[in-house]
Amino acid sequence: MTTVKSDRTTGALLCGPTFRGRWAAGVSAAVMLSTVRAVTPALEPEWDRPSGLFFGGTTRYEMATRLERGGRYKAAAKRYRRLADSARNPANQAHALRKCADCFFDAGKVYTAYTQYKKLIDEYPLFIKQAHVLDRLRAVAESFAEGRASLFGFKNPSLAAEVYELILRLAPAGPQAADDMLKLAEFQERAGNIEGAAATCRDLLRRYPERAAARVRLAGLILDEARAGDGDGRLRREARRELEQFLATAPKSPEAPLARSMLALVRETLARDRLELGRFYSQAPHRRPAAARRYLHDVLVQYSDTAVTPVARAILAQIESLPETAARKGAAVAASPLPQAAIAGAPTQTAHRKETAPPASTGPRIGPPEAVPFPRNARWIKQQETVKKWLLPLEDISSGDSPDAAQ
Repeated sequence: MTTVKSDRTTGALLCGPTFRGRWAAGVSAAVMLSTVRAVTPALEPEWDRPSGLFFGGTTRYEMATRLERGGRYKAAAKRYRRLADSARNPANQAHALRKCADCFFDAGKVYTAYTQYKKLIDEYPLFIKQAHVLDRLRAVAESFAEGRASLFGFKNPSLAAEVYELILRLAPAGPQAADDMLKLAEFQERAGNIEGAAATCRDLLRRYPERAAARVRLAGLILDEARAGDGDGRLRREARRELEQFLATAPKSPEAPLARSMLALVRETLARDRLELGRFYSQAPHRRPAAARRYLHDVLVQYSDTAVTPVARAILAQIESLPETAARKGAAVAASPLPQAAIAGAPTQTAHRKETAPPASTGPRIGPPEAVPFPRNARWIKQQETVKKWLLPLEDISSGDSPDAAQ
């Protein structure tokens, strides 16, 4: 009986749960300490001290790792933060601060984790695991953008864009830098920062010109910016150039149908703007046939496939039928030299000029050559009647008072 009992006691000691738990805890602690020694050159004296009176010989660092493995992330994060504050070695401080940020993120405290990651990047840029921190920051940005970081589910794309700015500051030329810039432009657009998103896309295309799909996004952002005001059409012309370049480089891309529809819309808008300018300068109050003809000619030549081309052609025909346009054409023909064979039996060139030229005016010429003379209103009459006699000599003033003295 004694032998059997001793065997059972030995088996219980070797195979029981108490022994297995102690063995696993000892192995995990040894592995963790070896990892810390590999990551950090020297352990801190404060980290090796006992965690408390009721925890036996467990050190402070072992207690923090035990809480993290047990799922008590918030308590573990607080202990890691204390370890970071008490550490002397920068590598140890960075290691404890990263573990603190990871525990806060796992506990659902996304904004607190973001502040810890930001502090880690600002203060210890040379002692961090870049790939791990970048992945966590991307997850933090998605949490902000989708509303998982808020108690009431409020989405915050502006804060997500700020996180991606931090990512690009940490890894401006990493393997995922182009994708990070696209995400930054996306969150900036969702936050309402259209100009910032367009600037990000321009920077992306300057650094990574092979990202042709970014041109479609840039064209859309430029068109959104043009809706607020594009008086000279500069923004729409830039969008047209981006779309044309995208279709020239990637005509079979999945975004090609969208690019073609956007290009057609841009061309239609630019043609309509040119048409409105031509119509404005063809009307009587502010008629300028040369300017109207230039804008309408641009519509017929550059935007011949748009829907406003027949309207531009009709307005141009009306301008050509105006009397002043016909008179100007006649004057131009008279001024141009003709071959002798064409004018055989016709009146001389001088007579032709006298017949078609307008009568010479003896008074001062008022108004531009193509416009109707200004009306002689009260202001014009007052300017003509006002003689600046103080500029003349005294004898001229006296002679100008009486016509008899002048004779």
